[in-house]
Amino acid sequence: FTWELTSVCAKDSQEITDDDRAALLSACETSSSTCIIITHGTDTLIETAKYLGSQHRAHPGLHWGRLTCAI
Repeated sequence: FTWELTSVCAKDSQEITDDDRAALLSACETSSSTCIIITHGTDTLIETAKYLGSQHRAHPGLHWGRLTCAI
C-alpha cells in the first residue's frame, strides 16, 4: 500500500477553531485516499468529531476517517 501525510493544523487542541475544523474537512474532501486517519489532541477531540459528524449528510461520498488522539 501507499500512504501520504498531510499536515492541516499543527497547534494545541485547546486552540483549534471551527475554521481549523473546516480546513480539516476540506483536506478530507480533496483527498483521493479511501482511508483517512486523523491525529488530534485530547482537549477538543469530541468537538472536532461532532463537527465532522455533523457534515456527514452534506458529504455522503466522503470516505470518513478514524479520529485518534495523541496523548
